[in-house]
Amino acid sequence: MYTLKTVTIIFIMILAIVFIYKNNLSKTVSIYENNSKMKTALINTPNIRQQINELQIRLSQMNGIVNHGNDTLSQSDLLNVITRACFDYNLGLQHFTSPHLYQVQEHSVKLSLISLEGSFKDITGCIFWFEESNALKGKIMSVEYKKVRSIRGEGDKLVATIYLQQISK
Repeated sequence: MYTLKTVTIIFIMILAIVFIYKNNLSKTVSIYENNSKMKTALINTPNIRQQINELQIRLSQMNGIVNHGNDTLSQSDLLNVITRACFDYNLGLQHFTSPHLYQVQEHSVKLSLISLEGSFKDITGCIFWFEESNALKGKIMSVEYKKVRSIRGEGDKLVATIYLQQISK
């Protein structure tokens, strides 16, 4: 009736079909589960800004972004670090303010504004490097992105304003 070779080929084909069906079914189920999680996250997004603010306040309270001693950079050292990062990440330093100094109880707070110009990828990479290396000897409290129309008519450009906070005793 059927030869052994034909039966073996049919059996292998059936096994391959079962394996492919099982594999694709598991991928479909995982995609469905991810979709459900994304829908849940999307429903919770209206409150995300408030949640982020509360978590940042709690994080700063728990970690205590306090530099003890003389761990803050001078203005010229800070400018050198930022200039080197701008060169490494192909960014333009658009604005660098002198720090605003505040006294809160026994802590002194130094707030500096840094404006960088470049692509989103380069700006984000630079900010990530600032955070990971702690080269700025402070915490980046906020980053504000703006799309600005170029004066020369070259199109739009992206400007990010970084709010750097340094706290010391």
